[in-house]
Amino acid sequence: MLFTLEADYYPDLHPKPTGVTYMNSKDAWNSQELFSPPEIRSAEKFPQFVLPGLQSLLLQGQAVAGRSTWAYAYYSLPDGAAPAGGWPAVVLFHGGGGTAFAKYIQLWNRWGYAAIAFDHYGKLPETDKLQAERAALPESWLAAEGLDTLPQSWLQGWNQQASQECGKWVRHAVSLCLKAHSFLRLQTQINPDKIGMIGVSWGGVLGAIAAALDPRLKFAVLNYGCGFHDLAGPELSFHKYAREWWEPKHFLPQCQVPLLWINGTNDQNFAPGPWSRSVAAAPSSAAAALVPALDHSHGAFAYPWVKRFADSFCFGGTAVPKLGASSLSGEVISTPILRPGRGILRAELEYTLDSGPTPQRRWQAVPAKFDRERVQAVIPSGTVACYLNAYDDTQQDGWNWPASSDYITRDPSGY
Repeated sequence: MLFTLEADYYPDLHPKPTGVTYMNSKDAWNSQELFSPPEIRSAEKFPQFVLPGLQSLLLQGQAVAGRSTWAYAYYSLPDGAAPAGGWPAVVLFHGGGGTAFAKYIQLWNRWGYAAIAFDHYGKLPETDKLQAERAALPESWLAAEGLDTLPQSWLQGWNQQASQECGKWVRHAVSLCLKAHSFLRLQTQINPDKIGMIGVSWGGVLGAIAAALDPRLKFAVLNYGCGFHDLAGPELSFHKYAREWWEPKHFLPQCQVPLLWINGTNDQNFAPGPWSRSVAAAPSSAAAALVPALDHSHGAFAYPWVKRFADSFCFGGTAVPKLGASSLSGEVISTPILRPGRGILRAELEYTLDSGPTPQRRWQAVPAKFDRERVQAVIPSGTVACYLNAYDDTQQDGWNWPASSDYITRDPSGY
């Protein structure tokens, strides 16, 4: 059985799409506006969304034809006096169907971080309603762009109109992330050198772009979301975005911000192949965890692995472990241990005998050998795809959090 590194199927890391007009970041965002300090307005005219202990505010976003746009946001500091230099802080970038989640701000406050969360759909934070049913903020980018909600025409299929609507949303959402970061940097109780960003799902996709555009960030965590959607099976929902100008693969090679990538083997939206390629495309990728059968939810804001990664930059905590690129010798896969974390305790080969749609594949594990320098394992007969995981800690929050090698496959489709 001959295995091929997934990278060998696609030697060009970031080809530009053909048959479409390519737009780069200079076309999409005015850099002077993108990094300029945002104005802040009171959200007092929406008293129903005011929550104890949190500041409710309207965050200035990207202008449309000279008209300012605004997004609803929550912001809060931890209790007590700020430490020397100021509090560390995080920008919370929600995913599909999400909003400015107050509960995750409060969680990060308890963990010792200031936090801001904004609604990039242009809606009010009605958490008891589906995104499409929530009331729009009158001053949001939606109204300025002549839209009522998102998705608008997307429900009728992916076409030029849907692509244009989506592109407008991407520009505004990414801009809001940088504006939220700039807002945090202006707060006297926050340490401007210890601000990170955490994106979940769509927030990971768009967060990858934001991290590539904003080298001021100390770190970024991209949960689930990735690029290279052209490498995913057509049954995955993000495959249709493969030719869009904003596809993260066009931005990742310029990223300078340390990135933690997290995904699950059977994610319904983000397949292991495109995700692994995204990790490889960003020169600043600091760690990657491909967790067998990991759930997909906004609960990723609360993953202990995310906190540990943030703490390693902001509180001097031990960095999460990191594995290097895989190599193959016959039926043996091996990878170097680039960073042992707290010391590798065990290692596994994760493999699947199944082909077909990646969300439906059954993954299995066998112990892998390891020493201080490498992890290696013999690939079982009939394996379609595999990778290595190494662990330096015990189970947390119901999951085992690994350092993962790159994903390799012998599936002719490359999935």
